[in-house]
Amino acid sequence: MINNIQKLYRDLIPAFIQILVSSLLVVIALVCGGVTINEIMVIYKMIIKFNMNVNQVDIFFLHISNAILAIEFMLLVIKYFHEHFHFPLRYVIYIGITSIVRHIIVSHEHLIKGSIATLLLVIAYCLVCIKNYKIGKEKYN
Repeated sequence: MINNIQKLYRDLIPAFIQILVSSLLVVIALVCGGVTINEIMVIYKMIIKFNMNVNQVDIFFLHISNAILAIEFMLLVIKYFHEHFHFPLRYVIYIGITSIVRHIIVSHEHLIKGSIATLLLVIAYCLVCIKNYKIGKEKYN
């Protein structure tokens, strides 16, 4: 009897957590889709006006950056389901690198900090690749 209850908890709790996480990720993907649609509409309205000053050009590129970042998170959620409920760490690192580079392009205030952060993420990516190659998880050609 106690073994059956333990087995039930051992099977039921992970399944419940998996359903909860999957549901939350679907909600996050839907929110990211809404953000993407909103940002695209703002970009479209800015393009139609077409008479932008320097500050509005920066805001225009910021909206483009936000739309791309929301799309990346939606794609990461899709990849989570394709990888059988697993987030590959390298995709999170890709998103980090691209968002830092985009931030450097849009805002030139913190070039040194952004460069250092990008370098650290590239080093982390190299370490992940080395670890995965050594344990035979992935094949790199």
